[in-house]
Amino acid sequence: MLYVGEYCWGSFKCDERRRSAVKHSIARRPSLQWMLRLEPMVASCICSGRMLYASTLAGCIYGVELSGRIRWVHRCSIPIVSTPVLVEDGGEKGIIVASTFSTWLDENDGNKNNVNNNVNSVFALDADDGSMLWELSIEGDVFSSPCYADSLVIFGALDGYVYAVDAYTGRIAWRFKTGGEVWSSPAYDSKRRIIIIGSDDSNVYSLALDDGMLVWQSTLDGKVRSSSPCIASEHVFISTYSGHVYCISMDGSIEWSRRVSEHPILSSPAYSNSRVFFGSSDTYVYALDARDGSMLWRVKTNNKVWSTPAIAEGNDTLIACSLDSRVYAIDADTGMLLWVFPTMDAIDASPCICHDRIFIGSRDGVLYAFGYAPDYIR
Repeated sequence: MLYVGEYCWGSFKCDERRRSAVKHSIARRPSLQWMLRLEPMVASCICSGRMLYASTLAGCIYGVELSGRIRWVHRCSIPIVSTPVLVEDGGEKGIIVASTFSTWLDENDGNKNNVNNNVNSVFALDADDGSMLWELSIEGDVFSSPCYADSLVIFGALDGYVYAVDAYTGRIAWRFKTGGEVWSSPAYDSKRRIIIIGSDDSNVYSLALDDGMLVWQSTLDGKVRSSSPCIASEHVFISTYSGHVYCISMDGSIEWSRRVSEHPILSSPAYSNSRVFFGSSDTYVYALDARDGSMLWRVKTNNKVWSTPAIAEGNDTLIACSLDSRVYAIDADTGMLLWVFPTMDAIDASPCICHDRIFIGSRDGVLYAFGYAPDYIR
């Protein structure tokens, strides 16, 4: 099972349903608590009850204590752009499963780094010391952030497959071929034991966890690029490259769709209290009513928003990041801007909320920790 609970954020968007929400409160005007210089990051952090884990474009995974001290580092030397998943083996030993993207585009020169002849690695580390437990080679680059379900780690790859791998041995349990590259990250519905994931072929797929057989598929208007499904309130919320947001019932039928923008939506939906939140390449952060898709509010940033927002439900605070290098705190109910913090480069990574703090990695190579101000400041 995942490390779950009030003070854990064990995978991309927190857990296997991908709601990107926690029940406790955070500071509405956070204070910078510490900064840690690592390497440029586009993957989001994950957090257990004891440790924080950050992955970098230099191919490193860092185990960081909550004080900001590095406990260990694992170097694979191939870029990591997907967010790892944290699992446990039923005892005290935590496992981190991560994957690589060997041809990550270098935006500075427009060339691809053809590392290792496009052979990528999916691997597991001991969460306490970073030692390698197993490694699996696949040909497809992995942007998709894995989820964990019943001893399996599921993820998509740019070879068009959805993979299910045994979390403890690295053996491939099954794989499912879609009609396009799979950038989207999977979500898991434990009630029905189904995996839901999007593809560049413009379809959302529902797959049986046990054997990967197709349960249903729904065709959307536009490819599902990096948007991950969000499962909430017996529905699936997902967005497309064509600027649409969809609400899909658990049998695959489309409940509603709304074209929010003429620009691609690469941010994944987050859900809280009958509201859906996401960013868009048109520079806005949006809130829609989850029941009918009507717009509640939008907040403008100064650049594209590819990051997925995160919500602290205890005091209805939404944290969003933009390619304008800023972190935003927004009142989730009204859309009122509460606080802005400038970093030194674009932020693709999504916030991780854990232990009453906000952890964010940036392309500037710095890992930021925000939280409540000390008593002497308050």
